[in-house]
Amino acid sequence: MSRSIAATRAITRDLTPALKADPEQRGDTRVWRWAASRTWYEHPAQTDAYNSLRNYPQYNAGMFDAEKQCFELNKQRIIELLPAEFIIVDLGCGDAGKSIRLMKVAAASDKRSMLCPVDISDVMLKEAMQNARRARVRVTGPIKADFEIELDKIVAEVSEKIPALYTIYATICNFDIDALLSKFQRTLKKKDMILFSTQLYGDDVAYIERQYEEEPVKRMATEVMRSLGFEKTDINFGVRFNSARMEIEVYFIVNRVPDAIAKKYGVWSGDEIVVLYSCKPRLLELEEIAERHLEDGEIFTNKAETFATIIGKLRK
Repeated sequence: MSRSIAATRAITRDLTPALKADPEQRGDTRVWRWAASRTWYEHPAQTDAYNSLRNYPQYNAGMFDAEKQCFELNKQRIIELLPAEFIIVDLGCGDAGKSIRLMKVAAASDKRSMLCPVDISDVMLKEAMQNARRARVRVTGPIKADFEIELDKIVAEVSEKIPALYTIYATICNFDIDALLSKFQRTLKKKDMILFSTQLYGDDVAYIERQYEEEPVKRMATEVMRSLGFEKTDINFGVRFNSARMEIEVYFIVNRVPDAIAKKYGVWSGDEIVVLYSCKPRLLELEEIAERHLEDGEIFTNKAETFATIIGKLRK
């Protein structure tokens, strides 16, 4: 059983701040940014779709394989930066495979670690615990919580006896990275560390866009729109790179607006609704972000420099 910090919220409640925001005017088109990362993983159908992305070559190569290569190339130095004993607080843990891999390498260097999975999805938490037991790693929790709005409560749940490594991996790209790291700075303890990853901006933007055009991404996004009251026939799916924001946008063009949505939020036919964005910073921009927020932080990349992992203590 997971320790539930807060009951699962309805998607419409989760999106309330975004739904109240005014749309951006881009030329003749009104664009609503209704993106909230937590809404992508709340339903079993969405978590199944996400897990299936490993079977789609474009997304797997650009994200999962690139992140794994980045770790394999730099794992010894990453482990050197960790204390002799630590607890991994895996935020948005998914199946916890990345953290378990890190723990195995740490153990080979005689470093002791424990895993605390954190997720809003019961499906993901169950899978994370099963994988931890199969891998025979030490585990505590899990904690069912939304780290975006409940970080202080999560930190309070974690043992103060040993330092914590808060891992967020590439999930951080679904947020304003600067704003989220500032929140971590205010909330985490001085002895704690953070590890996160990101796909980097490259010249082949079309290649990045194709990764997000995969069918599982469309299924996950469509579920968000259906939870808001739209039918599949009301909307058209799209993906684009927003160069002004340096991010991928997963969005829908609205063909027909249900009366309730039109009345409550003022959405019109022809509007666009962004339900997910994923930041793709340049390496230089990432270095500047690390300098602002981390103390003695280090950045590691894969060979092609299309993916980076950052680890360090947050400035206090």
